[in-house]
Amino acid sequence: MWSVWSERVDVYLGTGLVLVQRPGIPLWRFDPPATLPLVDVLRQVNQALERAKAKPWRLRVCLSASLCPPVAFALPAGVQRYAEVLAIAKANAVQVWDMPPEQATELECRLDARHQGLAAAMLSGTYGVIARWATEHKGRMTNLQPLWAVATGAKVCAKRHETGVAVLEPDALTVLKLDATGALQAKSWLGAHGQAETMSRLADMTDQANQAQQKRDVVMVFNQEPTQTAWEQGPPVWTKHWSVLP
Repeated sequence: MWSVWSERVDVYLGTGLVLVQRPGIPLWRFDPPATLPLVDVLRQVNQALERAKAKPWRLRVCLSASLCPPVAFALPAGVQRYAEVLAIAKANAVQVWDMPPEQATELECRLDARHQGLAAAMLSGTYGVIARWATEHKGRMTNLQPLWAVATGAKVCAKRHETGVAVLEPDALTVLKLDATGALQAKSWLGAHGQAETMSRLADMTDQANQAQQKRDVVMVFNQEPTQTAWEQGPPVWTKHWSVLP
């Protein structure tokens, strides 16, 4: 009966922004102080949406790059085993988080299903808070992924063999350089960014030999408020919150 009576809910978690979308109910938005601990942010969500009285949730959670940045890494020839690939990803993840190598156990790292040499990395403490919150009041987390990974699933990306993808969120900018073999580069910058700075970051990560192909790059904007219609070539999640820069 779980699948019949549980409610599918989409949640976006960023620094200073939480969005909750439930079927048939207006978007709920919360703008907590950036210094408020995540456990307290999620407690506010529970209280505002009366989770103690609500029916079970099936949660699909998207994370800002401020909580879960991308990690690009190169694989030595012959490395194929999952455990070995994950270890290399983690070794690079500690550098992204500016942590000493011995603290790699403090990171949760997941390989990207679409692109070789690309992973997502978040603090284990953050993962634990979200996982525990998801199970409260008969909740179940069916999916947890960074928003930049959602963006690479857009129809506009599927049509291109090599792509520069920039994802502009309210609290972060992520730039990914991808081709048919996997990830070439990936980097996130925290804070709000304008269009000019976004295009500059994207150009900086495009080598001179590929400058002529820069028209293949796509810049996606994740908007806090929904639009009237969904962008047809956009990502499959939060469909009315995406737009594209020309």
